[in-house]
Amino acid sequence: TSLIIENGVDIIDEMAFESCSGLKELDVPSSVDNIRQNAFRSCVSLEKATLSGTIEWDVFMDCTALETVTLRESVTHLMGRCFSEGSTVNKLIFLGNAPTFDYNTFAKMTATAYYPEDGTGWDKAVKSSYSGKIPWVPYVGSCIEHIYEAVVTEPTCTEQGYTTYTCTNCGHSYVDDYTDPIDHSYEAVVTAPTCQAQGYTTYT
Repeated sequence: TSLIIENGVDIIDEMAFESCSGLKELDVPSSVDNIRQNAFRSCVSLEKATLSGTIEWDVFMDCTALETVTLRESVTHLMGRCFSEGSTVNKLIFLGNAPTFDYNTFAKMTATAYYPEDGTGWDKAVKSSYSGKIPWVPYVGSCIEHIYEAVVTEPTCTEQGYTTYTCTNCGHSYVDDYTDPIDHSYEAVVTAPTCQAQGYTTYT
């Protein structure tokens, strides 16, 4: 079940959707300024959420299936333990400029945070761990994660081999995994001698 909250709503109150066990996806519009404590507590089937505004503490307490959270341009502040301490969230996608964080926003979480390379405020100090294990990965355009297909160019006796990786989402590509040229492999063709000319062997 998906929950799409109507645009124009500005607050999601405490425990508003507590224990909605059938909820799998959540879409909070940019009109929402505040998601209050425990608003989605114990939504045990919730897997994906798109959020807005200020996200208070323990909003997703006991949401044990939640893995991917997208944070709209309208997200302004993430309070301490906003996803709950040790949350199962493993992917955070920021769509806009850097919001503000509390020192323990990601307490005991392990997640990859993706942020727009051209967004403002994403300096080194902002890209902290906030009491969790949070690598920060920039992205360009709408391609959050590159999905690459590999095309191998085999080496020859005069040129290196290499692999070209091309993203199936956005077309970004790069070349890596170079291999050394291979040894020459000659075929011999013998030209027999005559009474007027030497014989010889041609190696190709």
